[in-house]
Amino acid sequence: DAARGPEHVPVSCHNDLLTANFVRDGARVCIVDWEYAGMNDRYFDLGNLSVNNGFDDEDDRALLELYFDAPVTEARFASLQLFRIVSDFREAMWGAVQLRRSNIDFDYAGYATEHFQRLERAAADPRVEEWLALAATA
Repeated sequence: DAARGPEHVPVSCHNDLLTANFVRDGARVCIVDWEYAGMNDRYFDLGNLSVNNGFDDEDDRALLELYFDAPVTEARFASLQLFRIVSDFREAMWGAVQLRRSNIDFDYAGYATEHFQRLERAAADPRVEEWLALAATA
């Protein structure tokens, strides 16, 4: 909603930026598998891209600078870090749901556990409170 600022209004998002959904043809990178696409906060896609591809703080700052074509603000960095946590929560819950619903032979329990553990580690970061305060200004 607009009360959170223009950067947090819904935009078109892929919503599933796992490494496997990027295909390189030699000249360019294409994003595939758009089944979860829809309107969302842009920081969800940025956080999803970051956490699912193992970005560190330096990578996240480079991503934000490229995305916004502007110097990175601490509010933007904080928003990205918080949405990394949200992304892992969504992935963990997806794995938990698929464990009961899917007939595909895949370790959904392990997938869910991996994401729950990663989000717990991220949520324990001592900077989370600071990120919450900063993200409110984005």
